[in-house]
Amino acid sequence: MAKWIPVSKRLPKKDGSYLVCTKNNGILLTRFYTNGRRFSSTRISNLVVAWQPLPKPYKEAQDERTD
Repeated sequence: MAKWIPVSKRLPKKDGSYLVCTKNNGILLTRFYTNGRRFSSTRISNLVVAWQPLPKPYKEAQDERTD
């Protein structure tokens, strides 16, 4: 499982979607843009204290199928 990375330590290296934690402990799904070095908007970027990559999507195991 991914761990929270403080924005004071580093920002994401790639454009993409990330989970972020805000100053008021809110958890959001938002985009990060490397060219502007910010999350989806300046307003959100100013609130973000930590981020983490999204987990891998759920994938049904072969033995769990009910076909």
